Amino acid sequence: MENRDVLLKGTGTQSAQLEYVFHNAEEPTFNGYIATDPKTKVIAVVFRGSSTTDDLETVLDVKRDSWPVGTGSEIYGGPLSGYQTHGAALVAEHQKLVTKYPDYRSVITGHSLGGLHAMIYAFDNYGKLGPAPWEVITFASPKIGNPEFRQLWRAKDIPVARVANLNDAAIHWPLLSYSFCHTGPPIVIDSESNQTYACADESTPGSPNACLTQKRKMRASLSAHGSFWGNDGSQFGPKA
Repeated sequence: MENRDVLLKGTGTQSAQLEYVFHNAEEPTFNGYIATDPKTKVIAVVFRGSSTTDDLETVLDVKRDSWPVGTGSEIYGGPLSGYQTHGAALVAEHQKLVTKYPDYRSVITGHSLGGLHAMIYAFDNYGKLGPAPWEVITFASPKIGNPEFRQLWRAKDIPVARVANLNDAAIHWPLLSYSFCHTGPPIVIDSESNQTYACADESTPGSPNACLTQKRKMRASLSAHGSFWGNDGSQFGPKA
């Protein structure tokens, strides 16, 4: 399994059952669904990525909000506003399913803007809804907050996989002048070599070039923003 990482067991979403859809006209950027999968015993909380003008305005409006208050931590204000306004109903539905399926693990996931929502949701609720394990998997997510937030996130020890395609420009937003950062190193997909690399915080002489490229931001483009292992889920799981 050289230079590859296991994210989920099982293949595809054929056995998934839709449990709850959340969408609010007053906050159209905060939406998605909850599904359960009896085959893999997963409760999936899924946040939709950017697809409308409202979504893009939320991503491009880099307003920094203090959260949690009094910690020195600052995060992306737009996604935080959506969660604070409408997240309570989502948490309540998630709690119902955790109670109904106590042996299911929760997977919190989202693409792009949805990745930011997934991180905020997980940070605020990890460890509060029951003892079953949680995992966070984001795809092509922008930077979420300042170094103080990263420190708070790591203190919670939330299992997370931040998946990024090689040369995706979106993962470098906001720019350095905002002092934003990711909470951890990425899992990088290099479609040219058909390899997946689990990168480390600090580069070493032996680090894969795909990981070094992420730090240098070379050849960044938006064309690498939306396709991951076939998108149908068929390539998730152990790679022989």
